[in-house]
Amino acid sequence: MGGDEFLIFSAVEEGIGPMVDHYYQALTDCYRGFTISLSMGIAFFPQDGADYETLFRSADQALYAAKKNGKQQYRFYNASMQEYLSVLSPMDHELDSDSADG
Repeated sequence: MGGDEFLIFSAVEEGIGPMVDHYYQALTDCYRGFTISLSMGIAFFPQDGADYETLFRSADQALYAAKKNGKQQYRFYNASMQEYLSVLSPMDHELDSDSADG
């Protein structure tokens, strides 16, 4: 997505926890004296979004929740995270539609 962001799509429906933990552990380490850390937000199709934009927003809000709660962790999206701003927040869409109108 960006310089330090990426997406993983998977068809796994059950037992996702061990797979996510595996990816998280594999991506965090130390390289030449530098600590590599990450925060991850995870959302599920279709319960957290039936289209790309909604699913991305849900994962992004889960990411912000992980960062707000101390970073270096992953969070699964839940409805309590709707308050977190996302790169696809409704304000962004309102600004886009306002500028398109005139």
